[in-house]
Amino acid sequence: MKKTTIFFAVMMMAAVAMAQQKVAILETVDKAENVSYGVKLLLRSSLTSAISNTPGYEGYDRVDMASITGEQAFQRTGNVSDNQIKQIGKAAGAAYVLVAEAARYDATSIIITAKLLDVETFGVKSSAVLVSGISADEMQESCSALASQLLKASQSVAPKQQVVAEAPVAKPAEPVVTQAPKVNVAPAGGFMTRKKGELYLNGSKVEDYEARGLFGEENYGTYSSAKSQYKAGRLVVTFGWIGLGAAVALMVIDDDFAFLAMPIASVASIGLGTGFALKGIGRGRLNWLASSYNNGSLTSENLSISVAPSVFRAPSAMGGQFAFGGSVQLRF
Repeated sequence: MKKTTIFFAVMMMAAVAMAQQKVAILETVDKAENVSYGVKLLLRSSLTSAISNTPGYEGYDRVDMASITGEQAFQRTGNVSDNQIKQIGKAAGAAYVLVAEAARYDATSIIITAKLLDVETFGVKSSAVLVSGISADEMQESCSALASQLLKASQSVAPKQQVVAEAPVAKPAEPVVTQAPKVNVAPAGGFMTRKKGELYLNGSKVEDYEARGLFGEENYGTYSSAKSQYKAGRLVVTFGWIGLGAAVALMVIDDDFAFLAMPIASVASIGLGTGFALKGIGRGRLNWLASSYNNGSLTSENLSISVAPSVFRAPSAMGGQFAFGGSVQLRF
């Protein structure tokens, strides 16, 4: 009787092992190379844990992509061929390959995209996208949500050797976008500076999608219009210099063209003045955003005026006289 019980126990354990489908989890792709190694390592290990905690699946992350692809560039490109998918599946004994990509969203969040590839068909079985915080708890919660989205279509399907028929797949599953708890957090830390018509956070250029999270929806319009003003001003200044140069050239070539040079020079001068004014306004508004971010004083007001009293002293050549005045700042 004892031998029979042991035999059935072994058979049941073998059946459970057969039902487990292994998912090979590749190194986290970071095309922009702006996500730290620690965050990428946390993402990969959290995905492995989340998949292993899903009934019927086992996460496997001991995959050496360098030996399979013959290069160290997988994290920067994310490119994996059908033959490489097959090699990964064979080496890991996996039914699926999971490719995850991370990109910085703001100072405390990243965007994660993931797709599950079938080792036999090389097709995309499912995909998902979400925004996650970078703390351990937030990453674990986000990876659990990712695993649920990626594997939910498979959880009601029996192991492959028992499937009689499978419905044809017309196209890959559409990505499901979910939002992690922390989004649009500002200020998020770090020091922001302006260089020409762009803003930089800790030395890295702030992209438009990052600005929405750093400044919030209420201040993103100020950021967007300030950049547009600076670019427009730079374009108008360029044409102004071209026009002024053309006017000078006409005057040098022949005095007979002086009647053309004067109106061209006038229009060019107006263009230069307008362009410099637009650039100055754009720079000023970007400076305001950077300063407010650094001071933690970003507001949702669309229009504000601040007045500060000042004391001026004339140069000694003018008698060193003191005068009272003030500065007015208009934010729009």
